[in-house]
Amino acid sequence: MNLRYGISGGGYTIVIGTQNDMINFYKLVDKYCHDIDNICLINDRLFRKYIKLEDVDKTQKVMENIQEVFKNIMIDNIELTIEDSALNWNQKSLDLVYDKLFSKFADVVQMFKFFIEDCGIKNKILIRTKIASIPYGDWISELPLEVFENLTDSDEPLWMWDVDRLEKLMKAHNPIYKDAHYATYTLDNDAKEFYKHLYSGLILNDPNKMESLRDTVKEKYESDLTKIYQSTNNWAIKDLLIHVVEDSENKIFSEILTDALHSPNYWSKLVALKYKEGQSVYDTYFDNREISEEKVDKRVKEYIAQGSSTKTITTENKIEDISEEEVNKLFRLIHKEEIIPAIKGKEFIQQIKAKNIDIDKPLVWKYSFLDESKAALNLQWFHFRNRGYDLVDLSIDSFDNKLKKDIWKLTISKKEKHTLGSLDKANTKMYDFAFEQRIGEYIGVSLD
Repeated sequence: MNLRYGISGGGYTIVIGTQNDMINFYKLVDKYCHDIDNICLINDRLFRKYIKLEDVDKTQKVMENIQEVFKNIMIDNIELTIEDSALNWNQKSLDLVYDKLFSKFADVVQMFKFFIEDCGIKNKILIRTKIASIPYGDWISELPLEVFENLTDSDEPLWMWDVDRLEKLMKAHNPIYKDAHYATYTLDNDAKEFYKHLYSGLILNDPNKMESLRDTVKEKYESDLTKIYQSTNNWAIKDLLIHVVEDSENKIFSEILTDALHSPNYWSKLVALKYKEGQSVYDTYFDNREISEEKVDKRVKEYIAQGSSTKTITTENKIEDISEEEVNKLFRLIHKEEIIPAIKGKEFIQQIKAKNIDIDKPLVWKYSFLDESKAALNLQWFHFRNRGYDLVDLSIDSFDNKLKKDIWKLTISKKEKHTLGSLDKANTKMYDFAFEQRIGEYIGVSLD
């Protein structure tokens, strides 16, 4: 199971990489940063437990000091076994390897402070190291704080536990889950959500989004994914699909993984070589932490000469921008039309032009979300405020008789110029953000 790990706080998670990536971070902190004041806040509290409210600001300062130390540590001078890593170790200094953690940690702190004003101290929003993959990180967030406080220096942190052991702990402390099993509510059993993420990942040409699907790929998706792969000669799309299925250990995606030998992208070629040879490619095809294109090309040519690869598309390689029209066509081909977002830019822009509004100049576009929790929408507003959006309104929209709760509506706005393609991408990003944060529902775009 290819889980992802990171740091969370205030309902916001920085996804860093694999478990080994997090373990190596703490190993490096222990080795190079032991003289930093209050370092125990990182290598004890953040590593094994959580950050207490009174220590949040000090922890942020310690993290900044670690970054400064890492800037002076050259990668070539590090004695560290790098295995099963999602990070780019082809960097000059260590701070660049963990740049995402350092650059986003302040956001986690600010999210925590912002959220705590509405919610008070709750386990779910505390700053901690966690499993970023659903639902395992949520299990840890549901556990009482004494579980963490009772961990000793010789105990593994919960994020390093295997999922079966973690499931037993979760059930022991949460009777509501007593008869549940984690597989019943993971994303990979929800085909609609899988295809929704696949669609948005293709539209946005987002490798990170496609990587998030790697844990959820099942045999039942083989026919559709292979059909999409075979039906395009755009390697921008094909490389994304290779990224989705690259962790498959069986033969169901053999056609895609073998055809990856023909990709113009060397990472895709490496995926094919890993699949063909059944082992790590790091030592074989890298020189000084860089891909050896010469070694890769030589081995790829050998496989092709042996007849162990057949091109699924006979036309020449093409790398083109991914258009909404192309992705929609592919989803109609696999009969997944219902996944295509209902709010389409073309229809909306036609309505605007019919009202004699000049679409060719910047306009104030409004984006709206619904949620039963005002605090959840406040958290969304914090995210968008830092990205140049203005608050239009946050108020009660309606009353849900089934939930017996008020439904809140958040509307934000931004003055910007949109084309057909950019409006569709903006909509897709909003849908995607609402789902990923598991707060709110994006209900659409409008104009003043």
